[in-house]
Amino acid sequence: MTDVEVSGDQNDCFESKCDIVYVDVSSGDDTDYEAVDDYTHLEPKVLEVHLNCSSSSGNSVITVEDDDLKIIDEKFKQSTESTGYNNSKYFSKEKRFYSQISTEIVCENSKPHREKKLKMKNDNDDVTVVNDEDTGEIENNTDIEDIKTNIAKEEDDGLDNLGSRDKELLAKLEKIRRWRMTGLGEALEAGEKKPCVTDIKFRVLSYNILAQKHLTGHLNLYRGKQQYLLDWDYRWTGIKREVQASSADIVTFQEVQFSSPDHFNQQIRPWFAQLGYEVVSQCRTGGKVDGCAIFFRRDKFSLVTFKGVEYKQEDIPVLNKDNIGIVCCLTASNGARVAIATTHLLFNPKREEIRLAQTALLLAELDHLAWDSQCEGHLPVIVTGDLNLQPYSDTYNLITKGGVRYAGLPCGRSLLPDQLLPVHLGISDTCQKVTELTKRCVSPQFGSGSFSHQFGFRSVYNHSRHLNTRVPVGGYEATTFHSSWVTVDYIFYSTVQSRQAASKDGRQEGRLKLLGRQSLLTGPEISALGGLPSTICPSDHLPLLAEFLLKI
Repeated sequence: MTDVEVSGDQNDCFESKCDIVYVDVSSGDDTDYEAVDDYTHLEPKVLEVHLNCSSSSGNSVITVEDDDLKIIDEKFKQSTESTGYNNSKYFSKEKRFYSQISTEIVCENSKPHREKKLKMKNDNDDVTVVNDEDTGEIENNTDIEDIKTNIAKEEDDGLDNLGSRDKELLAKLEKIRRWRMTGLGEALEAGEKKPCVTDIKFRVLSYNILAQKHLTGHLNLYRGKQQYLLDWDYRWTGIKREVQASSADIVTFQEVQFSSPDHFNQQIRPWFAQLGYEVVSQCRTGGKVDGCAIFFRRDKFSLVTFKGVEYKQEDIPVLNKDNIGIVCCLTASNGARVAIATTHLLFNPKREEIRLAQTALLLAELDHLAWDSQCEGHLPVIVTGDLNLQPYSDTYNLITKGGVRYAGLPCGRSLLPDQLLPVHLGISDTCQKVTELTKRCVSPQFGSGSFSHQFGFRSVYNHSRHLNTRVPVGGYEATTFHSSWVTVDYIFYSTVQSRQAASKDGRQEGRLKLLGRQSLLTGPEISALGGLPSTICPSDHLPLLAEFLLKI
């Protein structure tokens, strides 16, 4: 089934440490872009709202009259003058927009989907996978054309439930959420570089779609919203509209509702099946109604292996919550393999140690699933999800910097110890399973007071929060509202160590390369367009979208 399963000689084991394998790859790595405030020109009234959070007092620092901008906050004016900031030039930039690549929807079968049980080679549990192919063959092209017609009609219906003003807002949203391409993405788009014939492009969409049970159970969070905006059928129409507009090949959902009622089996899964996707899913433990799902287009990817990751562990206080994750290995149509993970970590802002522990478990499962014993390294990995943490927090640093020291960090009225996870759990300080390290002849490390890993994750976005002392004009980028506009949703992708790397961490892109990402909005921009949820944004989170190139 898969060669991800680790095999190795059990003799001469337990070397003192794991040697670093350097991989020299001609990556064309050019993912860094200017870390500057970069927004499109908005209409005067919208712009005024757009700037409301620029002042520390919360007041607008700029007034707008007939498209003329005037700084009215003296402190901000002095700071801009001292840095040579040209405000009028900033708002009159001409922007380059990148059109989204449309992909033809391939529907292999119009018949109802069926389920199959797969026994995975490196997993003891049965895995339920939705397989929408049937044993029968389509007799002619009429069925396919009917499906395409129905999908096109459904897309039109998704727009028809919007009024003319809402359609204008949707057009503004699409304009603001423009594509930001990497250097490699621009070169390929301009024809300056040519991809190999075996290279495959694909898009990844990550989206917390807001389980309806959570919405109705916390209506106080949506005060002032008209009731129809909160109804599931209305929101589901908007979610479908966003998925179709994204042309995503892999879609990861958080807060998918599996019961009371079962939106996943009754609506979500059948709709994706009609569009040619297969899916793996995992509900939260403890009788919770929601969970996560990973959809992938079967004309581009096939499933190798999959596992649901349950974070709750008996008698371990730091792992006593019912959050979950999913990890899966896919084979692309070019024969290359890639590991995909999605998760929804604990929300409680005061329990950073729980998010750290949950992340360590997810990384351990990824290390097991993505390890290629033939090359003694990891497959390319993409991690998505609602992590309920902000940029440059301890858990964020663990993911993006490859390690974090947690010992001594505040935890309520005490400090975190040198050993956060009990040894009997079998997860080392390098976020790896002891059983896996044994197979690789590496001795596990415990009690260091730190977590680390070797994936070299990068976020597809540059995050400004906490990176600079001054709030960017227009505010920070955001994906949701937690008492203020914040970023908690992410798409990370792995890199490799290389002697040719120009980056400070000695890493560069390997066979997985970022081509572009859809821009994030700022909090004021979201407010100006109706907030979350709204007629054009059906969830209380924004979807994230990125495009990658995968080489053999």
